[in-house]
Amino acid sequence: MTTTTRTIPPAPDTPRRVLHRIGRTARRAIAAMTPMGRGAAAVSAACAAAYAFTGWAELLAVTLTLMTLLACGVAQAHGSTGCRAELTANPLRATVGGTITVSVTVTNTGTAAIPSLRIDLPIGATRRRLDIARLPSGRSTEQRITIAATRRAEVPVGPLTVCRGDPFGLIRHERHAADGMVAYVHPEIVPLDGMARAGTGRDPEGCAHRRIVDDDFDMHGLRAYRPGDDVRRVHWLASARARTLMVRQYEAAQRMSVAIDLDTNPDHYRNMREFELAVCVVASIGVHCLRWGMPLSASAGGASLTPRSATDFLDWCSGLATVPDVDAPTAHGVVDESRCRYHVIGSLANVRSGTRTPSGRSALAAPPSDRPVLAAPPSMQTVIRVADGASPDVRRLPRYTLITIGMLAQLPIITETAP
Repeated sequence: MTTTTRTIPPAPDTPRRVLHRIGRTARRAIAAMTPMGRGAAAVSAACAAAYAFTGWAELLAVTLTLMTLLACGVAQAHGSTGCRAELTANPLRATVGGTITVSVTVTNTGTAAIPSLRIDLPIGATRRRLDIARLPSGRSTEQRITIAATRRAEVPVGPLTVCRGDPFGLIRHERHAADGMVAYVHPEIVPLDGMARAGTGRDPEGCAHRRIVDDDFDMHGLRAYRPGDDVRRVHWLASARARTLMVRQYEAAQRMSVAIDLDTNPDHYRNMREFELAVCVVASIGVHCLRWGMPLSASAGGASLTPRSATDFLDWCSGLATVPDVDAPTAHGVVDESRCRYHVIGSLANVRSGTRTPSGRSALAAPPSDRPVLAAPPSMQTVIRVADGASPDVRRLPRYTLITIGMLAQLPIITETAP
């Protein structure tokens, strides 16, 4: 039995199908037009209509010129944009004064060469334009952009858009090529080595501290006997092995939960330099606490955070901004078991002790002046007032300690005297 296969030719396009294709092509062309291209098309149509009534050769010349430019734009914008783009930042996080390098890698994944490409990359409030020349099939090119970290901020980078169009800006095809990311410019911080003992009393119910002491509950190791050591702490078995007296050492157990509040009201600061100093103070204290393993709770402008790492905390500090009509920080929102509380305020914020409400929160009492007030709860805490250019000062008051600093370099020295 013989089977015969016959190919049936496709049915000719009907007028409706032809009109549908023409309309779809026209819609794509209109969508690819820039505002300048739409304006050129409108002027060309108007000149053509005017030429039909007046017969002026100048109007026909304008019409033909604009139509030629639009046709050239469509021809230049037409083509494959089959490329793969990658957007990376190294490093993704920097400190004020550093730099962030953004790398854009474009690979031609198509079978034909790409004549030219334009890449639009938003960086913060600006938009960078990268022009890529002819890119053969299978080849890659990389361009780098350096961002100067001049101030603390969260810098959105991307998304990446690949564009093709004509040099006159009449036609443009855009394609999303890579997702965006956020680069962080961290505030400046200073080490607070002398603050390891500040505000953390010995507590057998607390968690283990990294500081080594001579007497506690969690044994850390052994050391050689020194005159004056308590004989009850001698480890006799280890001493017999070492043939010299060895004394036990312990890891301090302390209740080290720390709460930090930042005053974000712009009326409490003389200038933005003071607010940036306050953020640097908060960042320095928070990073120190997290590196020493202290549970931390931070709040600013109504937002709170319980960071797990110093990097997460610095990322949060990068986005801090002033919030109008916000009271100075109080003890509201901090954990009750915190023995160490820091309130960072501006130089225009007045400080005095408040009273306790039935709910246990701090109450604001009206001061004799019209300056803003920070209510200090009866528990021991530290209030750090930042005043640009002021001399360092420590005042121990009955219910809190008031620290005044005028520059960040004063914080390591002044915190050693805080309780």
